[in-house]
Amino acid sequence: MNNTTEKLAFTFWDGPQLSLLNILSLLSFARLNPDTILTIYTLGEGLDINAGWKTGEHSLAVDQFYVLEDLAREPTIRIQKVDSAGLEKITSVVQVADYIRIKMLFEHGGIWIDTDVLFYKKLPSYIWEIVANEGFVISYRNTITTGFMGFPKGAEVAHLALLKAQLKLKGNEFHKSYQAFGPELWEEIFLEHPQEVSQVQFLSDKLVYPILWEKLDQFFFQADESINYDETIGVHWYGGSQYSRSFTNNNLAHALTKQVPLTNFQKVIHQLNKDVNLLKDLPLPISNVGSSS
Repeated sequence: MNNTTEKLAFTFWDGPQLSLLNILSLLSFARLNPDTILTIYTLGEGLDINAGWKTGEHSLAVDQFYVLEDLAREPTIRIQKVDSAGLEKITSVVQVADYIRIKMLFEHGGIWIDTDVLFYKKLPSYIWEIVANEGFVISYRNTITTGFMGFPKGAEVAHLALLKAQLKLKGNEFHKSYQAFGPELWEEIFLEHPQEVSQVQFLSDKLVYPILWEKLDQFFFQADESINYDETIGVHWYGGSQYSRSFTNNNLAHALTKQVPLTNFQKVIHQLNKDVNLLKDLPLPISNVGSSS
């Protein structure tokens, strides 16, 4: 970050598949952390890779989607277009997000959050202290996950990651793997530069990964008390998961109307609505997938 008092967070979104659950997740962060500027980067003109959302793990489309600009009504959210020069060969917006994450971590510093993390606690001060100094990552299921990480501006590890990402981009190597700009790249950095990364802190995966990908039903549909929410500040709900997309299409609207929370998801929403009025002034969907061209 530019100084120890400035709090910056950022993420990336592009394409038509912005769901209500994404909206709720981004609003949860913004309203819980009113002292933090959240910048949502999106692609500028001249680069259309929206089809990337319809492939692979994102093959199940979201029925109703929203306009990113609606979030700009929040006083601490900024929507900023990025220069797409040099990114034309990337056909997946997921990989564009991976690249933008690395670039902005180095150039601006701060905390990256995925758009599919539903926060329900304010970021603790110790995380910001770590970001202002050595930075942090999270190891999850034997890999360095990229959904929640932070570094100071100009951090050496972020610089190394950016150099490697630029080499992969120049050599068109990212096509070799879906995660070439994501966990695989960060794993390479930590293996190849042990001295440079020795001060980077590994935070608990329980912070935003209390639930395994394949057990999301415990969050959406159950009141599973085995999940210790005292240790977490948010829940990564894996936007490409079939559980998440099916829940968003078929169950989310009903779940939000429940006055008495029954499931883990409803309990989180109930608490958020109580603490920061999460459901106030929500935008309306602009269309559904059946009417899009």
